[in-house]
Amino acid sequence: MHKASWMVLLSLASTAVFAEDKTIEPGLYEVVTKSVMGGSSMGEPTTAQMCLTAKDIANGLAPALDKNCKWVRNVTAGGKLDYATTCPDSTMTATGSYTPTGYLLDGKIVMKDGGDTMVLETHIAARRVREKC
Repeated sequence: MHKASWMVLLSLASTAVFAEDKTIEPGLYEVVTKSVMGGSSMGEPTTAQMCLTAKDIANGLAPALDKNCKWVRNVTAGGKLDYATTCPDSTMTATGSYTPTGYLLDGKIVMKDGGDTMVLETHIAARRVREKC
């Protein structure tokens, strides 16, 4: 799976909490992502906005995985997040916490390309900035 796909997966996986506990409040969220590869920063943190509606929360937001990938852990409970996936050429783990108006998630992706291994670490911090999108 490509690096960009995993970053999207990490961001979306962090929102799976909303479907299970339904403690997150709908609204517009500011999501700040900082990534490090091989111990080196991949530039300035990126900021994006994401709208979460009551329907999104009710329907669940866990992302679909590539057909060759599978969930090892997908735990969201008691304000804690704990995810892990495995694919033929990569693994992803992420842990964090959530509240009704935000979440923090630290993820690690290990990608293998032939004999080379690359490690991407990502920190995601999201906070609700408005009740309406």
